[in-house]
Amino acid sequence: MTTDSHLPDHSAAYRGVRERIIDLVRSEPPERQMMVAPATPDWRVHDVVAHLAGATSDVLAGRLEGVGSDPWTAKQVEDRHDVLTEVVLDEWDTNSVQIDPMVPTFGPASGQIVLDAVTHEHDIRDDLHPPHRGLHRLSQAVAARTSRAASRSVSNTHTRNPSTSA
Repeated sequence: MTTDSHLPDHSAAYRGVRERIIDLVRSEPPERQMMVAPATPDWRVHDVVAHLAGATSDVLAGRLEGVGSDPWTAKQVEDRHDVLTEVVLDEWDTNSVQIDPMVPTFGPASGQIVLDAVTHEHDIRDDLHPPHRGLHRLSQAVAARTSRAASRSVSNTHTRNPSTSA
């Protein structure tokens, strides 16, 4: 994959989300890491982190068949079910050395990766702590960018379709 110069580099945003989640979860005792994450009621906080770490491991190993699907994410959680949360956090942090520089090469998917991580951050924070004061601004920026990108995509599709032109 190559970088698209028309897309923002989401590396710093992804790194920031990862660092905040890791710091937050590490600051909690093991029993709180096993609390149910409200927006993903089938997952505990541990499972959310297992998905995030597992996604980076899958990307690095080239396991992309079914990327983003329920079976793909379920396997990430299942593979880390009996692994200590601290070890899963270490896996995610270790993978970041390779993943962070790769984020710009993911093209439009780089924004989706950040959006997924931010969504999970909200879920974990909702469970463990009140919202981070900078998180609201970041969420607004991501939502606005995503909305603008979707609008441009729809607009470009409409203007390129000869059947809609007069």
